[in-house]
Formats: sequence, C-alpha cells, structure tokens
Amino acid sequence: MFSASHVTKICDWPPETLRALRRRRILIGYGKVGTNDRWDYSLTDLVAFFLAKKILSFVDGLDQKTAFQIARDDAPTVMAMSRENSKKGVTRWTCVVRAGSGQSQRLLDRLGDLETKHRVETAFLVDRWGLALSLKDENKELYELIAGAEDG
Repeated sequence: MFSASHVTKICDWPPETLRALRRRRILIGYGKVGTNDRWDYSLTDLVAFFLAKKILSFVDGLDQKTAFQIARDDAPTVMAMSRENSKKGVTRWTCVVRAGSGQSQRLLDRLGDLETKHRVETAFLVDRWGLALSLKDENKELYELIAGAEDG
C-alpha cells in the first residue's frame, strides 16, 4: 500500500487536490482509509492517478470524474501491457461518446467498431497501448514498481 505522499511524489497530485477530489466524490474506488484516518492506495490506484493526469492533459472538455473513471477502469490493462513492452498486444481503445445530453463509455477492439444508432457529437479515444508505452519514458519510478510487482 502507498500513502497519499507517495501519490504526490510519484504521480504529482498534491495532497490538497486529492482531498478536494475525494470531497467532490471523484475518487470513487480509489484507496482505502487506513490507520489514523489516512488514505492508503494500491499500485493500481497509483497507475490510475498517472493515467488520469495524462488523460486530462490531452483531452479538452473531459470532466474530471469521467477521466478518473476511465483511468481506474484502464489501469489493470495498462499495467499488464507495460509489463509486455517488448511485444505489442492487441490495442483496446476506451471511447467516451457524447450525444445530446448523454455520455457513454465503450471498449473498442478496432476503431471501426465505433458505430452507434445515436448522433455522436464528440468521441474521445484513449489508446491503452500508447499509455502503457508512455509509462516507461514519463514515470520511470512507477514503471519500475509495476515491473517489480510482477516478480513479487
């Protein structure tokens, strides 16, 4: 388990931001209350924090709650893909589709799978393989934690 200070150090999310995100109920499924009412986070949570920051940095107009949900859902797959960095696996895309006042999230094996009966105003695609590859270059400490978790 990792403390909030680890999230700050490894993923660059300040403690006051984490508190604000929890108060706004954006971090659903992230962490557990540990001793002394302090929050403890898993390695999957750390990866999700990294992914949320990446997603928010390259997708204009995506709300934080959706970005953190995508990151949480995609973290285990991105972790597995980063362990297999020597061979490209099947890319799966996370797609957030906005139509009218609604929004839905889908997994796609091929971009051609993006078919809908509803009018699509905006679609955000998140390349899980690309995120896995970015881990090694952009956050070596997190990448090494993932690699070490495979062994131990």
